[in-house]
Amino acid sequence: MIVYFFPPCENLFDHSSLTCIYSCLYDIYAFAIWQTVAHQILPVLIIIVFSTALLLRVIWQKFRIHQSIQWRKYRKMTIQLLSVSFLYLIFYLPLSVAHTILLWNLMDDIYFEFQDYAIYFSYFVIPLFPFVCILSLPELRTKLINTLHLQRRRIAPEIILIKAPVYKHMNI
Repeated sequence: MIVYFFPPCENLFDHSSLTCIYSCLYDIYAFAIWQTVAHQILPVLIIIVFSTALLLRVIWQKFRIHQSIQWRKYRKMTIQLLSVSFLYLIFYLPLSVAHTILLWNLMDDIYFEFQDYAIYFSYFVIPLFPFVCILSLPELRTKLINTLHLQRRRIAPEIILIKAPVYKHMNI
């Protein structure tokens, strides 16, 4: 924690870059390896392995007790699992590949531009995660779709009929 808030070096600011700041901590090779493996490569591998393992476990258990797989029962779980997994993989896998290329020193001219975009798009996971969760729940999905529906509703004057009071005992 102290390393992040009180780094032993000077951070670089580049206002023309997409990410604007470069942490000088990544110049320390051991720290860069730890960050890359623990926070980029390992989470992506864990998501791939355990998502696949969970789906295979459901299929294997149904096969083992000689039941047919009724995907309607497992549809909600499958949709949630795959949507969260795809969200992380779409936005974190390019960054993991970029950091792996950096660790193996396989850089070329295209790498630096690719890395900037990979870092930039990795920040989209956190704001998009609630929407992925909402879209996996059917009752909230319909509310969200109705709220964000782009078609305009027609506005028309409403006709209100008012009955005039009738006085029977009125002498005119």
